[in-house]
Amino acid sequence: MAHGVITHHPNIVVSNTLYALCTSTILTLLWRHRGIRLWQLFVPGILLGVLMVAVNVFSGPIAFAVIAFIPAALSQVAQLRSLVVSRSVHGVSLWWLAYCVMNQAIWLTWAVLAHEVSVMIVATGLGILMTLNLILGVLRRLELVRAPLSLSDG
Repeated sequence: MAHGVITHHPNIVVSNTLYALCTSTILTLLWRHRGIRLWQLFVPGILLGVLMVAVNVFSGPIAFAVIAFIPAALSQVAQLRSLVVSRSVHGVSLWWLAYCVMNQAIWLTWAVLAHEVSVMIVATGLGILMTLNLILGVLRRLELVRAPLSLSDG
């Protein structure tokens, strides 16, 4: 959200504000239903946000993009691994994977038109990983690719 403010891009501000509201709602529900301390739920994200703003201000948009990309890329790689080793992928929503690919394509298109380098970097990298997940998900669902033995089976 702060990156959108810094770069004067309201679409980044609005989309991330909505994301923050959804995340805050989920964290508040965890607080109410599981008794987790509120500071444990919110402080890590706030500290990470402050760190990201500092990186953006002091190191620039490319450093910001690289650091923003890493956790999202790791989650996509973890999903890709699950699609490779899981015996069944029927719980995976192919519609959601397709939506994610389309979302990154839209962000990439906007970034190219707006000359927003940081979004170009993240949208390209995540778009590639999400496309791989979608392709593998479809191939697995159609049973054209089968899961190998679990990595822990030796």
